[in-house]
Amino acid sequence: MPPCRMCCFWHKRGWMSWISGRNWPGPYCTMRRGDNMTASATQTENPLLAEHARQFFYHQTQAVRSCLARLEAGEEDPELIHDLRVAARRFTSLARQTEPFLDPAWCKKAAKTLRPVRKATNRLRDTAVLINRLATMPSGLAQSQEWTDLTDLLGREHRKHMEKARHQLLDQSFHQQLDQLDAFLGDPASTVRMLRVEPPNEELYVLYGLEGVRTALLFRRTAELLAQRQWIVAESELPAEVLADPVLAAGFLEIAPEVIHRLRLSAKDFRYALEFLSPVLLAEPLTAWLSSFRSLQDHLGAIHDLDLALDRMTWLEKHGSDNKLAKAGLELCATLKRAWREERQTLVDQLQPQWYEWTAERYECKIYDLIFQK
Repeated sequence: MPPCRMCCFWHKRGWMSWISGRNWPGPYCTMRRGDNMTASATQTENPLLAEHARQFFYHQTQAVRSCLARLEAGEEDPELIHDLRVAARRFTSLARQTEPFLDPAWCKKAAKTLRPVRKATNRLRDTAVLINRLATMPSGLAQSQEWTDLTDLLGREHRKHMEKARHQLLDQSFHQQLDQLDAFLGDPASTVRMLRVEPPNEELYVLYGLEGVRTALLFRRTAELLAQRQWIVAESELPAEVLADPVLAAGFLEIAPEVIHRLRLSAKDFRYALEFLSPVLLAEPLTAWLSSFRSLQDHLGAIHDLDLALDRMTWLEKHGSDNKLAKAGLELCATLKRAWREERQTLVDQLQPQWYEWTAERYECKIYDLIFQK
């Protein structure tokens, strides 16, 4: 079925005409010509989104409960913490993205239930990143006493953060809330309770079908991600007056850690949206897009990990005397920071052409094809 005239209008205007928000077509461009839905048709269409969301969310709470059971049994595998964080992040991301179409009060409450998972494991994850970075050091540095002292210090911190995370995540009140959420999502009768109150215009009921919300979700994710173009600038694109100021030019080309973090979260949210919408997207382009997003996310993740390691090293330098780090150990921290900054800049330089390729016009057209293929 062809898209409505409003959708065609916005496509002809070009994607970048609406990412600023002034020309945002809104979620209601999901309507198609001939979609004059009756009340009886609405009753059939309404449960589709809520039922799919219920099953999707239930799968994530089951994954969280499985990880917590392993954590309670004494496991400390880094992959366990990673899987736990991913399941919680996927849940909260989709709860936020589907809030305009489901019961907003339920979405907010459900996301709040899972939020403690990431909060309890943030320091644990940061320490694990630094330990992994040290494990890849050149053999000459890795055999030094300073390296041994530093890894021992981080190992003690990691164990401390692990015990703290375990205590918080196995807290009885948190488990009660998680059990209630899991039981709610495991009951098919709960689907109707996740529905948003019907809008006054019954023609907009199409939004409550999974295919109906496809356009709104992907338009929002595309707008958010493509709007980040302004932060990724190649040296050849900088104005002459900026290049004339080395400090200003370096600020543009290095790209601040918070910018990388924001880009990374945008890429994650987009990938989660694609996974959620997979039943109403063609398999072949979807597979290619998921692969593209994983590649982009991995590259951004590598830079983000270096930012975490550099931040932690700065903290160790500042509080070295409190942690009984010898002067030689502080010198090792400074050496590592210099090497990691160079590695980070290399990754940022590689990101710029990759980002330009990813946001090229043909990819924008592919996003359009993903949305209006059916």
